Amino acid sequence: IKRKEQPEVRFRIDDRWYDVTSWAKFHPGGDKILEHFDGEDATDVFYSIHSTNAINRLQHLKSEPLSENDQERTPLQKNFRALIDDLTKDGWFKRNIWAEIGLTGIIVTLMISGMILAQSFPLIAIVFMGLAMQQAGWLGHSFTHARSPGSYWLARLLSCLVNGISPRWWAEKHCAHHALPNYVEADTDIQLSPVFYLTAPDPKDDSYFRRFQHIYALPVYSLLYYSWRHQSLVYAWSVENNAIEMILITIHYSVMFTLVPYWVLLGAIAFGGFCVAVVVTANHQSEEFYSVPESKGSYDFVTAQFTTTRDAYNHTWLARWFWGGMDTQLEHHLFPFMPQYYYHSLVPILKQFAEENNLEYRTEPAWD
Repeated sequence: IKRKEQPEVRFRIDDRWYDVTSWAKFHPGGDKILEHFDGEDATDVFYSIHSTNAINRLQHLKSEPLSENDQERTPLQKNFRALIDDLTKDGWFKRNIWAEIGLTGIIVTLMISGMILAQSFPLIAIVFMGLAMQQAGWLGHSFTHARSPGSYWLARLLSCLVNGISPRWWAEKHCAHHALPNYVEADTDIQLSPVFYLTAPDPKDDSYFRRFQHIYALPVYSLLYYSWRHQSLVYAWSVENNAIEMILITIHYSVMFTLVPYWVLLGAIAFGGFCVAVVVTANHQSEEFYSVPESKGSYDFVTAQFTTTRDAYNHTWLARWFWGGMDTQLEHHLFPFMPQYYYHSLVPILKQFAEENNLEYRTEPAWD
């Protein structure tokens, strides 16, 4: 992984080394994530988080073949690619339009019902609208990762119109988390200080309030969507060629402030953010944290996902709906472009893969 004294940024994808030193500043996900992979085999992480269009553009980047000193890919890496090939052949990555119509219908029903009830039954409206926002987050998240035709627009319609959040902002933030989960210097999802400290801080950076974070954690979780909306709005306004998202986000706020009392909207945002936070904090924050490795060639995508992720088993369909596929977080991290409604069926296959490759498959009941 890149040293400051190294002027180049090069990484391996398949059987070629790609020099992205000059191109890094144009990378849609930012240049920092590329620097973290200097000298690494980035094959699996590249294919896991990039669109078909981005994969097709790879051939236009400056590259050179492997040298005789370069090692073959490891048995684990080869086995993982073989698993993806098998899953692709068996149709696991094809989207089911009826499943998505059903999930979208629930979101629309909850949101419209909440807006209708906002004046007469405001507390019920807050719950309905908050759940709609949470579920739109899960499905919009799935569409943002997807490679199928139409997913680009579905992600924007759900995320912008229901949540007022820019999928473009989310993708840039989120891809670093997928590539290097729980890596302290790279994963912005765990960079929460001084509000929360997930690892022991340097004494000079410590806070008096850290001793109370287990007390104020749940109330502060309710502020998650406020933070995301603010960051998203600033980003969407500042980047170029983003008129569509800004128009959709403007429609969202115009409709909400016209038809819904402001305190009901604020309550729904808080409740939706809380529902998201109690889910997303359960899968990674209980696992190991890492610093970006000092030695090049030490990163392995599959191992990184298994050692930083824990599934949360849910027994009922209602709980699985509430978690939106995030209870099968390991499956999502390994196959983010797979539709979320297939993950539970994938669990036995992934457990077998883990056993055959001497990997620990971590899972606990969701509410432990």
